[in-house]
Formats: sequence, C-alpha cells, structure tokens
Amino acid sequence: MGNIYFYDSSSLLQGMKRYYTFGWALLWIAMSVSCLHTRRIANGDDAFALKRYAQAVELYKRDYQREKDPDRRAFLAYRIGLSWLKQRQPQSAVAWFDKSLQLGNKPIVAYYYALSLIQLEQYDQAREVLTRLRQKLQDPAAFQLELQSIQLALRAKQQYVDTNYRIERMPMNSPFHDLIPIPWEGQQWLFTSDRAQSSNEPIYAWTGNPYFDIYLWDAHSHTVEKLPAPINSPHNDGTPAPHPKEKLLVFVRCMSSTPEQNATCKLMASTQQGETWTEPVMLPFVDERYNYTTPSWSADGNYLYFASDIEGGQGGFDLYRVSYTDGQWGKLENLGTPINTPDNELYPMWSGDTLAYSSDALPSFGGLDIYLRYIDPHTGRYVTEHLGFPYNSGGDDVGFIRLRVRDTATVQSSCLVSSTRVKGGMGGFDIYRIDKLRLRQKPTPQKPKPHKKTRLFLALRTLRPSGDSLVDLRRDGLLPLPGVYVQVGDDLKKTDRQGLLILPLKADTVYDFILNKKGYLRKRFTLSTRDSSLWQGKESYTYSRNVWLLPLRQGVEIVIPHIYYDFDRWNIRRDARPTLDSLAELLKLNPHVVVEISAHTDCIGTEAYNDELSRKRAESVVAYLVQKGIPRNRLRAKGYGERYPLVPCRPCERCTAEQRQRNRRTSFRIVEIR
Repeated sequence: MGNIYFYDSSSLLQGMKRYYTFGWALLWIAMSVSCLHTRRIANGDDAFALKRYAQAVELYKRDYQREKDPDRRAFLAYRIGLSWLKQRQPQSAVAWFDKSLQLGNKPIVAYYYALSLIQLEQYDQAREVLTRLRQKLQDPAAFQLELQSIQLALRAKQQYVDTNYRIERMPMNSPFHDLIPIPWEGQQWLFTSDRAQSSNEPIYAWTGNPYFDIYLWDAHSHTVEKLPAPINSPHNDGTPAPHPKEKLLVFVRCMSSTPEQNATCKLMASTQQGETWTEPVMLPFVDERYNYTTPSWSADGNYLYFASDIEGGQGGFDLYRVSYTDGQWGKLENLGTPINTPDNELYPMWSGDTLAYSSDALPSFGGLDIYLRYIDPHTGRYVTEHLGFPYNSGGDDVGFIRLRVRDTATVQSSCLVSSTRVKGGMGGFDIYRIDKLRLRQKPTPQKPKPHKKTRLFLALRTLRPSGDSLVDLRRDGLLPLPGVYVQVGDDLKKTDRQGLLILPLKADTVYDFILNKKGYLRKRFTLSTRDSSLWQGKESYTYSRNVWLLPLRQGVEIVIPHIYYDFDRWNIRRDARPTLDSLAELLKLNPHVVVEISAHTDCIGTEAYNDELSRKRAESVVAYLVQKGIPRNRLRAKGYGERYPLVPCRPCERCTAEQRQRNRRTSFRIVEIR
C-alpha cells in the first residue's frame, strides 16, 4: 500500500513524456546494471525496479488476482499497463490503464493512458483524455505541447492520401524487434534483432525476448543468419555501422565493465580478416560513464556519427561526430542547434547529402519522429524538415535510408524506415519499405473549408549554459533554465520548472519580450506575427523560441560568434554588425556591468605583430559599441595576440585550419558589477 500515495501526486506529470520516451525509445541501449543483476525477484515491484518488465507483468497479474483492496488493485493495474508500455505493447497497456482508471481515476494513470492512445494513433480520444485531465488539475497551460502534437498529427492525417504510397514489410521481419538495415556486401544487409534462432537463447528480462544481436539478411536467398562471435556476445549488441571503404565494423555493445559498475552502451570496433573478425575493442574517445549509440558513417568514411548522453550536451541524447583519418580518431563535435534539443536525438543516417535523424522533441506524431537536414537548393541555407505520414507514425520511427528507384515510371522515391507503428506491424520494431508513387491523374480538388481565425501561441523555452565554461556556447551546450520572468508590455509571466512558457499571441503584432532572472544578464528578443503565410488557413500555429541567458559572473570569457576580419585588417566588416548590435542591446539592458572586449589571433606571425593586430581589433569593437550608445567607461579593450589559444597546438605549422579558426576570436568578459 505504500506506493499508492506516490503515484497519485499530480506533480509527477511534469516531464512524464520525456521519462516515457527515454525509457522506451532508446530500447536496448538505455539499460542499467539491473539487466545483469542476480538479485532474487520476490514481487512485481522488485522486477519493475530492475527493469524486468516482462517478468513484472506476470508477478503483478498474480497479485492483482489475489488483491481485494480497490486502491491497491488500481495501483497494480497501473503498473501492469506501464510495464506493457515499456515493452512497446500499447494495446495491452490501454486495457490495464482503463482498469486502473475505473478503480481509482488517478492523474498519472490518465496521462499514460493518453500516451498509449497516441501510440495507437487514436488521437481524438487522447485529446479528450488530456483535456479532461487539464480541467481536473485546474491548469489551463498543462499538456499544451502534447495537445499541439495531437493537432499536428490530425492535420497531417487529413492531408495524407494513402493511395499515393506503397508500404511493405521487408522479408527479414519477425514477431520480434527488427531495425536499422544497413547495406553490406552484394545483396546482403546487416540489421539488429532480438529474435531467437535456437531454444537455448538467454532471455532479456526487460522485453521477455532474447538479447539483441547483429544479423545478416541475404536479399537473394532470403536467409537470415546471426553474425558469429566475437561480434555478437552474451550482451546486447546492435546498430552495426560498416565503414564504406575499409573492412571495419563499428557497433554498439551494452554491458558493465565490472560487477560494481552500471551497464552503459559503448561503441566497439572490429576488423574483418577473411572469414573471421578481430576481438572488438572500445573506441578510444568513449567515456564508460556515458552511453554511446546508433553509429553511422558519412558517405566518404571520414566521419563517424552517433548519439550520446555525455555531459555538456543540449540535454538527453545529442548527436555527435568524430573524424577518422588513416586509422586515427579526432575529437568529438556536437552537431549543435537546431539539430540537437533539450530532448533526445538519435539514429543519424546519411542518405546522399541529407542527414536523417530521429527526435522526440515536441510537437511530434508520438515517440521518435524522423527529420531531414539538408541545404535548400533555392536559398543555399540549411533547412530541417519533419517528415509527415506515412514516414512518421504514432510510434517510434527511426533509420531513414533512401533506396535507388528502379521503376521510375511508377515510383517517385523509395526508402526504408524502422518503426513501432501498430498498423501492419508484426511486433515491436519492424522494417518497412515506403514507395512514394507518381500520380497517374490529378486528385479531386477538395472543397475549401470555411475560414476560421487561427489561434497563435508562443512556446518559449529559457536555457542556460550547461557547465562552468562559457567560452563557446555553440559547442558547450545548454540546459533548461526555470523560473525566468518574461515581461511583454505590462504583463509579467514566469517559465515553469522545465524552463517552458506557453503564451497566446495576436495576429499582425510585433512583440517585445524582456527576460530577467536573478544571477543572470537580462535579455530582449522580438517576435512578429505579421507574416500570415506561416499559419494562414490553420486552426492553430505555435512559434517556438529557445532563448539562453548568460550567468552574471565576472572573469569568464564568452566568444562573440561571427566576428571576422579581412587579412591584416581590424575594421568592423558589414557581416559582423548584426552580432555587435545584439551585444550592444545586451549591454543597454544591463547598465550595471563593465566588460572587457578582447581579441585573439592564431599563431601565424610574430608575437609583437599579433599583439598589435589583436589590440587594434579589440579597440575597433569598442569604438563600434560606443557609436551604438554604450558609455566608454563601461568598456575595456584588450589584445591578447596568440597567448591564450582555445585549442593549443604547437608547433604552429602543425595546427589545422579549424584549430586556427577557433583561436582567431573576439570575446568579452564581465570585469566589474556596479
């Protein structure tokens, strides 16, 4: 009975969606040491705590049949539903959550019930559940992003014409999890599965299935076989990434190095020598305290892309890359915003010049959705595209791979995706081929719907630097900053514990927002709703903005991005003015700080020359800020030459072009707070 009051608390609803997707979407990569634990399981709570969800279902069912107390039965039904949900069985989860609600009607159960309905693409019913729950909690802002996700999915479903697509399950699928097929040799494909090929396969207690292994599918003979040891092991092994040019295979293995250490997922590498493989070794940049997963190579094999939860990211799992040249590994690079978010980004996959990846950032159709990142040929700028139906679904959708189209007269484009969608699946993750067909005739035009006034919202998330280092915010990462006061006109609002604030907006209006929190520099940003082309004809539209605040801290260097100079010159170029205008605005909002503007050079040239050049560049920035209305007594100019590189490299001729570029920087630091 001791657990009942705990799950009744509505405060648990904060961040529940993130907890759910983290636990499931990462699947076999998000294990703890409990997977290998030998402790005796006495009841369902023990099994649940150790992530043995398949075993927890059976033990909770046994107790549910014996239990007479309604509150306890409600709790047991809730835990059974949650255990099914973590095994990716939303149909079974819905039935048990419904039983729990009939017995107790607890808010946390209703929330998970709605998530299960979203997984089943029963969006209308999920919206009703969340709307009633919001009314019960008397919080009109609750579940705003979840409800917007449902609206996004419903709108996309209305636009989706199923006859324009052909969706087929691939032959290698089984009633178990099958995902991420990667071309191997000839007509062979590597993929990950937790199927059993013999009766003595050990069982993974999370799913009730065998452990994950790497398999080989032959498209010609339609045979499936498991790769031999030492590639596969008694642990979870998967997401293989064969190098496009070398006989090198990178893959993920989840295990603990010692009995006392929590299990983490590591990137391993093995080399093929004839018919055998070398003993896998952990890649040198892997820190065993964190998880590394879903690796893939760039087309030229010069970069390995992967996801990790290492410290310093945007939050959750971020996407990274590391260079690979002549068998040597470079340093980790975070792909930064807008790809990475405070939520989870996984499964980076290159298809030509397009980066496909999956994210569970809201709004979405449910779970992980597939996004494409590429350069728009018309504007020359990077764009991020959220794929609609049928590529995304209410389930988790990952591993987008383009295929060569052979029947060009009928098929416009073709791809593979791995998905937990309920419709058409055999069980858990399945691999699908999706062909977009060429239209043989023009579709019947739809009658225009009566115009409705669009409801506009702002989803504002306030962020802070993730660590003590503020040198380069583009690389060092950001985390949510709660409790920030947001002033717009005469109204004053406050971001919640996740740094989130939802505000209604009016059309044809320019808003001026001022953000303020004790211990941080004040910041301003503007938003215009005058461009109706973004939302015309839509029922609702949400502007999303991530705004970071700088800590009010003396002596910490902060790089000013996009400040470039012509060779041997120190005058402010036109392309640097917008950035310096933003800095001037920041200083006007914070008249109590005195800052030092510092300039740094690379190591090319003499020390005396670099000192003089950096001094002149720092003074040029100060002169520009004075021209913009900043008092001269609040500014200091300092040239440091080459003495304080961000990336030390000696001798100078061995420094790479990227290292020199990072060392050539203009920055500022607070030197006095009045």
